[in-house]
Amino acid sequence: MIIKDTESVDVHTSTGPMRTYLFRPVAEARYPGLLLFSEIFNSLDRIGEITGELLMIWGRQDPHIPREGRALIYNALSDAGTYFQWHEFNAAHAFLRDEGPRYDPTAARICYGMVMELFTRTLNTA
Repeated sequence: MIIKDTESVDVHTSTGPMRTYLFRPVAEARYPGLLLFSEIFNSLDRIGEITGELLMIWGRQDPHIPREGRALIYNALSDAGTYFQWHEFNAAHAFLRDEGPRYDPTAARICYGMVMELFTRTLNTA
């Protein structure tokens, strides 16, 4: 399977633009995708609509999503019975972005490995 990893958009926020990345299979079909971002836009009320597995990756030192916000999201996902993985890294905002001082290449490699594991397992391309 070929994963497309070249899609991104800069979302305008009150604190400036936030780059959002989408990783998905190149083949057209109903496949899961992975959206990497660091700010949640009032979507807790729609968690019950999620039918696929989620991979949640967080930087603990990200000021945009403090511990209380992450706990709110975690509890909402759990309460809704959503199937998800939850990973927190000792990292800043945008630690996966391969530019600037916050980039953590070691953590990024681990996260990208988790993305590939999720796609391989859930898409069953064997």
